[in-house]
Amino acid sequence: TIANADINSSAAIAASKVNGEAAFSVKLASSGSLGIANATATTVPFAVEEFDSGGVFNTSTYKFTAPSAGKYYFYFVVRKMNFTSARFVLDIYKNTTAVTTFETGDGSSVYGTVGGSIILDLAQNDTIHAEVYQNQGNTQSIDKPNTRFSGFKLIGV
Repeated sequence: TIANADINSSAAIAASKVNGEAAFSVKLASSGSLGIANATATTVPFAVEEFDSGGVFNTSTYKFTAPSAGKYYFYFVVRKMNFTSARFVLDIYKNTTAVTTFETGDGSSVYGTVGGSIILDLAQNDTIHAEVYQNQGNTQSIDKPNTRFSGFKLIGV
């Protein structure tokens, strides 16, 4: 679990170096939940754009595509919807390679979140997407409005 102070501090530092031409924020939907099969990595289908400067996020493939080479800041969060899980994992992929994993193994948290932020060095046309995994024993749901992915290009770094 990430503390709001950590998120706000990271975002404030990064916000001073934002390139608005490559900034986006997406979520699953405005309401409802999405079922995640047991023990199966599932691409998170971010289909609702809150904003997308430069058209850098594709709501059909659920991927961000870097418009130019540089360093990019990304933030991800997935909220569980009333289930416990021995493992609840969010993997972040650069192209087809996992670059980081955010995980919680707290089986007592039924509405917990998993997520975090990362700065990545990308080449033009590199893609970023998220996959989620849980092993509670059967299909479980994630909360659509509180599952988000956002990012932007940093300048001067």
